[in-house]
Amino acid sequence: MANPDSKAFNYMTAAADKTDVQIPLISLHEQYVQKARNLRKGHVRPNYDEKGERVGESTVKMSTEFMEGRWVSFPTLYREKSGKWTDYMENVSPDKEWTAKKAAYERAKKDDEVFDFGQNKKRALEFGEGSWKPK
Repeated sequence: MANPDSKAFNYMTAAADKTDVQIPLISLHEQYVQKARNLRKGHVRPNYDEKGERVGESTVKMSTEFMEGRWVSFPTLYREKSGKWTDYMENVSPDKEWTAKKAAYERAKKDDEVFDFGQNKKRALEFGEGSWKPK
């Protein structure tokens, strides 16, 4: 995994037919944006209010925490193979919130869906709040 704390190079040099070619690279942030936008592509979970009326939809819900010495964002909403949705944070009492977040984090690690921001708390929080979503 690229180090999110280092400055990203704008170009890398590659040899192609004995000619140096400048190949533009996308930033780590842009890679994360693309990955987050494609996590649940084509799958939408409807959201309902207390009256049972549809009020929106969810595809990805993120949490941001300091885990294992690094700031990370990770999804807390998953679509299972059965088609059922698992929301690790739904109806969780405050005293069980940390346990639920740890479970979601472990699931994200297993599914390679952890977005690592190193020591950059500000960027991690912005990402977790939705900076990756289309405007």
